[in-house]
Amino acid sequence: MKISMVMITRNEEERLSATLDSCAGIADELVVVDSLSTDRTTAIAKEYGARVYSRPFNGFAAQKNFALDQAQYPWVLSLDADEHLSPELREELQALKHSGPGDISGFYLPRKTFYLGRWIHHSGWYPQAKLRLFRNQGARWQGRIHERLILQGKKQQLTGALLHYTYRDIADHARRINHYSSLQAQDSVEKGKSWLWLRFVLQPPMVFFRHYLLKQGVLDGFPGLVIAVLSAYGVALRHAKAIAMRRGLCGRNTQTTEL
Repeated sequence: MKISMVMITRNEEERLSATLDSCAGIADELVVVDSLSTDRTTAIAKEYGARVYSRPFNGFAAQKNFALDQAQYPWVLSLDADEHLSPELREELQALKHSGPGDISGFYLPRKTFYLGRWIHHSGWYPQAKLRLFRNQGARWQGRIHERLILQGKKQQLTGALLHYTYRDIADHARRINHYSSLQAQDSVEKGKSWLWLRFVLQPPMVFFRHYLLKQGVLDGFPGLVIAVLSAYGVALRHAKAIAMRRGLCGRNTQTTEL
């Protein structure tokens, strides 16, 4: 079972080495598609023997599909620069490489996130099943903002965790919410979504309730409260921007997105 590990990057010199170290012995080749980084990201990737392609960023799905097209082996492990293979997941993947995948076309990896100094075990953040190991043939990423993989055939979930070192701090979290909410608002306007005022009023408290109580974010302590509050804030911001765009009070985002 030969595996191409593919990754898209931009200015990830601080985190890239740890991610690539975690893949040692699993990936038979490394493919990095970089969005014109201004730091040592590409140099570090090349030190690990990666084939590096530099191209302007034109959306997550487009960038990841380009990476798939460069992969030489029939199986792909798709990771982000802030994700590591846990020791348990490495053992599973090593066993899988030797035994073979059988008739399975893709494997879900349960992702566990480290946020504000602790691992998050609730809040709707765990377990997040991510389809990241899959047969390359026929696989394509779709979606402008939150891309998803389209893949035919049987899927199976592994048990070892994919470790996710997400937002560096609350400011980084809020910054990305602000960016993505603009893109989501633009999508809402383009799709002609209705009842924006009602969504703006009702959805944020519902989102807070879901993350903090239904998804037991309260058990994640202070980080769980922050996750619930910022999730509700993101929804409110998205609808507020959509209303403002429809009224001509703010311009639409002309850029696809950013890493």
